Amino acid sequence: MKKLAFAITATSGAAAFLTHHDAQASTQHTVQSGESLWSIAQKYNTSVESIKQNNQLDNNLVFPGQVISVGGSDAQNTSNTSPQAGSASSHTVQAGESLNIIASRYGVSVDQLMAANNLRGYLIMPNQTLQIPNGGSVVQHQQLQQVAMAMHHLLITKIYTLLVNVHGTYLTVVLKLVVQLAHIGQTLSIGLVTQLMMVTK
Repeated sequence: MKKLAFAITATSGAAAFLTHHDAQASTQHTVQSGESLWSIAQKYNTSVESIKQNNQLDNNLVFPGQVISVGGSDAQNTSNTSPQAGSASSHTVQAGESLNIIASRYGVSVDQLMAANNLRGYLIMPNQTLQIPNGGSVVQHQQLQQVAMAMHHLLITKIYTLLVNVHGTYLTVVLKLVVQLAHIGQTLSIGLVTQLMMVTK
């Protein structure tokens, strides 16, 4: 009786181990709107080619609601972390992206990106896979914000200098006007600011 109980326990343990191993070896993912094989591969810390092989896919096209098998025993959900610098080797084009946007994202030039993919023009299509040149790495969003802010401050500084030189107005007056009007991404009209300056005199 003891031998029988031991055999049953051992069998149950083996079955549980195999079930756990299978769960680790194959993770199911339901494709969400806007996702691509590249973004899913990044999320589960695997490669696009691995997902394609696991699901016998001939191309990189996936559809919302489609269930695919992703990852192996080392798959991890990294949706809350940014891709590490240097980890990028390919990129699947998303709707609305351009070569300039992708090149900026990975810190490479458009010419390098075109050369790496033998492109003769600037036209790219959604779901097209592009190879990222060696040395390309994901540029963090914070870094892009810092660059945008620096360019913004440089532009405003030039406007300040121009208005002060032309109208001989105190810088504090210009600051009050332009800071209230200027926002990141906004195009300023020198004529409009000049008219406002003249009104304050």
